[in-house]
Amino acid sequence: MFWVVCLRLDLPEDAGRHPTRWLAAAAEPILAAVGTHELAHVNLAVSAAALTAFERHGCHDLVAEMAVLAAKRRVELCATAAHGAVLPLLPLAEADRQLELSDEAGARMFGSLYRPTCLWPPALAQSQRVLAAALKRGYEMVLTDERALSGPAAAGERVDAAQGFPGLFLLPVSRAMSERAAAGEARSRSDLLSPPERLAQPFARFRVVALDLTPRSPPPRALVELLAGRQTFRVQDLLFHFRLDGCSAPLPSSAEASDEELLRGTAFAPWREPGDRRQELRWELLARLARAAAMLDRRGLSALPDVRALRWAIDRAWRGSRWREGSDRDLFALRPTLSRLEPLLPEGIAGGIQELSDSLAAESGAAGREAEDRPPL
Repeated sequence: MFWVVCLRLDLPEDAGRHPTRWLAAAAEPILAAVGTHELAHVNLAVSAAALTAFERHGCHDLVAEMAVLAAKRRVELCATAAHGAVLPLLPLAEADRQLELSDEAGARMFGSLYRPTCLWPPALAQSQRVLAAALKRGYEMVLTDERALSGPAAAGERVDAAQGFPGLFLLPVSRAMSERAAAGEARSRSDLLSPPERLAQPFARFRVVALDLTPRSPPPRALVELLAGRQTFRVQDLLFHFRLDGCSAPLPSSAEASDEELLRGTAFAPWREPGDRRQELRWELLARLARAAAMLDRRGLSALPDVRALRWAIDRAWRGSRWREGSDRDLFALRPTLSRLEPLLPEGIAGGIQELSDSLAAESGAAGREAEDRPPL
């Protein structure tokens, strides 16, 4: 079995000192295992927001350790979105911008050591749009939920190219193994395997275990043991050890979608539930705000404090975790900023933003009243 261990670190850019240092402490045992054992490798994606938080709160030793291991080629630095955004749902220009911002932060922190060949989209949320963005930025691989693939590619017997995207390969992430590792249920390498896999021990296969580490994550004992006791591989090593003669057209997918949602084409339901008018308005408003910010950027006004505040709010609002919150106060708080920027925007853009904001406010109020009127369980 070829084991590929992937670790992703992400935080809101405005994360406080405690969650930032907790996340650094959670990552330390994995990096220590890699540094101690010569055959251990880990594939590491660190968002631009997390790098900013580490820098702000003095986690310089953690970043330095990543750089040392990357220089030894024991850590493979991967690309991800800058602010934890669900990339398939963003306007194409904004998806490109999220990847560009993260690559810029990686290059700033790691210099020439940052040469990502693999993209890890947050929540493994993937679509044709994400594949196009990955190919445009020169990545060679994209981590993909295994249930979006089928046949030998999903089973880890070969590495398939993405249909319609020559030179871009899809690496299937084992959902069950990754969930066991994330929940802390797996305490050893064997716990990651299903009973049939423990018996078969298929040597001619690979398994990709991908863990989104959070400040509250249980200790990843199984991954530490795996790194300490077995050879583990970088994602790019798979291109040299497995067949590359297949081609797949992956389903639009995310790590949170059920099989039924994948088949129905609603893989992004946690963030855009069909029929949820509030979510729909929020996405429309954010897209309009992003268009306004891009116009201001093209006019050379990106350094204005109000434009910077608008950009910061948009990036924060893209974050996937924000869509689970019932409040839209983060967008309503932009109204004074938008009022000051209104003279700099075309009338149609400013008016459209105001109209969408009013509609979202009405929908949010209705949703809040409905929740208050709902009888307790």
